[in-house]
Amino acid sequence: VLEAFIIHTRNLIHFLFAENPNNDQVVASDFIASWKVLCPEKSDFLQKSERRAHKEIAHLSYDRQKVTPEDKPWNYIRVEHEVMGIFKIFIENVPKELLGNQWENVRII
Repeated sequence: VLEAFIIHTRNLIHFLFAENPNNDQVVASDFIASWKVLCPEKSDFLQKSERRAHKEIAHLSYDRQKVTPEDKPWNYIRVEHEVMGIFKIFIENVPKELLGNQWENVRII
C-alpha cells in the first residue's frame, strides 16, 4: 500500500511540477496556460520525497542500500498535505470544460 501511495504521489508531483515533459506526458500546464505562474515552487520536502520515490521505490538503485532505518519511514501525511494543497490550486484554476463529469462535485479541503 505504501509503495502505491508513493508511486501515485510521484506521478502527481511530476504532473504538477514538470519542467521538460515528453510530448506524451500529461502535465498541469497542458490544462492551464499560466500554470507556471500559479504553481508554487516545489518545496525542499517534496523535492526530497520525489528523489526518494525515484531511488527507493520506482527504480532499482544502489542508493536503496544506503537508507538507514531512521530514514526509512515516510511522512505520508505531510506528503499528502503538500501535494493536495498544490492540486487544490490546480482544481480551482483549471477550466471546468476540460475536466470530466466525475470532477463536478469534487471538493478538495
